[in-house]
Amino acid sequence: MSGRGNLLSLFRKQAHTSIISSSSDDPDSGLDVDHSGASGESFRLGKNIETDLITTLQNLNISVGRGRAQLLHTLKNDNPTLTKKVPFECQDSKNSKDSLSENSKLPRFKPNTSRNDLYYPNVVHGSRELCYLTGLRDEVRTDYKLMREIASFTRVSPNERQVALNKFHENVSKSPAAQNILNSWGLSLNKKYNNLKGRQMETEHIYFSKMTVSAGKNAEFSKYAVSNEMLEVIHLNKWIIINLRNDTRAATNLLDNMKQCCKPLGMKFSKPTMISLDHDRIDAYIQALRGNLTMDTQIVVCICHNNREDRYSAIKKICSSELPIPSQVIIAKTLLNESKNRSVVQKIVLQMNCKIGGSLWTVKIPLKNVMVCGIDSYHDPSNRGNSVAALVASLNSSYTHWYSKAVVQTKSEEILNGLTASFETALKTYQKRNGNLPENVIIYRDGIGDGQLNTCFKYEIPQFEMVCGDRIKISFIVVQKRINTRIFLGRENRLENPLPGTIVDKYITRLRMYDFFLVSQLVRQGTVTPTHFVVLREDADYGPDIIQKLSYKLCFLYYNWAGTVRIPACCMHLPPFECTKEQKCTSVKIHNTDDEHKRNITKTNDE
Repeated sequence: MSGRGNLLSLFRKQAHTSIISSSSDDPDSGLDVDHSGASGESFRLGKNIETDLITTLQNLNISVGRGRAQLLHTLKNDNPTLTKKVPFECQDSKNSKDSLSENSKLPRFKPNTSRNDLYYPNVVHGSRELCYLTGLRDEVRTDYKLMREIASFTRVSPNERQVALNKFHENVSKSPAAQNILNSWGLSLNKKYNNLKGRQMETEHIYFSKMTVSAGKNAEFSKYAVSNEMLEVIHLNKWIIINLRNDTRAATNLLDNMKQCCKPLGMKFSKPTMISLDHDRIDAYIQALRGNLTMDTQIVVCICHNNREDRYSAIKKICSSELPIPSQVIIAKTLLNESKNRSVVQKIVLQMNCKIGGSLWTVKIPLKNVMVCGIDSYHDPSNRGNSVAALVASLNSSYTHWYSKAVVQTKSEEILNGLTASFETALKTYQKRNGNLPENVIIYRDGIGDGQLNTCFKYEIPQFEMVCGDRIKISFIVVQKRINTRIFLGRENRLENPLPGTIVDKYITRLRMYDFFLVSQLVRQGTVTPTHFVVLREDADYGPDIIQKLSYKLCFLYYNWAGTVRIPACCMHLPPFECTKEQKCTSVKIHNTDDEHKRNITKTNDE
């Protein structure tokens, strides 16, 4: 709490009387009184302001150094009759005496002259100051209707952004004060935009089990994802459905729609074990899971009556840590909407196939004996405990099977220091699957800002170098999402968002860095934000073209969306994002074994 701000607030009505400052030569002396007014004349504190100042200093139980005690001592010597509890409003000298006599019986406060002690105020006299929290609360973010209305203001199109920038330039140009500031720094604003040349990637082809389709210029293929046989299908032979007795209709709708949806997707399923619960209690779900899950269970589906975070966390904790079985949590009302049932169940079936070891689609990546890794860390704002760092690593040449593991770090630590063992285990798992170690490892590191690039280069990369030695070459790429750069596509007299696959690696890149910007997804509302890739190390000498094409191709392999995502899929499969819903779990370990029917290889979020 600022002592200067409290004292200055006393003189807003009579600011001409005196000036409060911290102009003492001793930096620890606290607050002093500057008796020199603006006109150079000498002023003393008026009686009313003197009274209010003592009242505030005595009631604010905050030590601001020796200056507070000195100021109190000076004021009391000038007017020893002043006592505590004087109304804050400025009074004339006639009424102040009556007010003082009414409060003379109140206990006096002995000022604390310690420099380091900090206390909370007991009583605060003066005008109130209101603090407003910025940002959106979690309750607001879950209100989809409200977020849709907010998006109409926050998602600004390229043309609207251009109009706003032109208006800003006009306001600055017409303001003499702004021009003086710019001229003093030798700066000027140019109304013209920087024109630069980018490159457009070729249209990608999506490979299903029996068909290959083109993603098109918009890089979306959702209609093909639900009508073609999946790349790798795992049939459901032994699985469990847990639901409330009141939600039996929702479970029936799920099974009826699965009969229609599974056939075109190439999946077959047997009748599940149905478990009905009488009470919607967390312990009822926990007992049902512990009493029925076995190592032969492929997946358990929990149909919950409503969206409760504590119930969801309990289910995921049991199925991720205690009994590592893939799980799918569904809210009952999503299965009761007859008009959307089919599309909802189609997505649920796709997710269930991923979680039990199957794959949906892939793209052609002509790299041999190369392992791709993704690394990120997560800091839970609601839990100021340890951070979670995670690593995922590809296990096959189609980049559809992934090994993943998470470790716990110290509080809010972004630089990783405990993933060496996880990376070494990932190499052993790759060797067990393929019979040999990879020749090259390409690591995508998410969550690193510009100020941490040097630390990452000196601290994180040597950890992986110690594990790889001379036998494996390392390529380390930092992925930056939170950037201010915006790229527009100029057509005639209007601006548009660039199409997916747009690459910019000149003009706006760093002078001494190997970096590029990639627009990987289609944005129909607002302005697209490109992703910034910084290559900190490349031992294999792939060159910019291969790194850029690989980064774009990996954006197609996130199975929660039949299209491209903003960052490579290996940075989206990370377990820390599941820890946001499992705040009670101190560690999440998803260690994939060779039996793909018992462990989930590709992790996706629930509906």
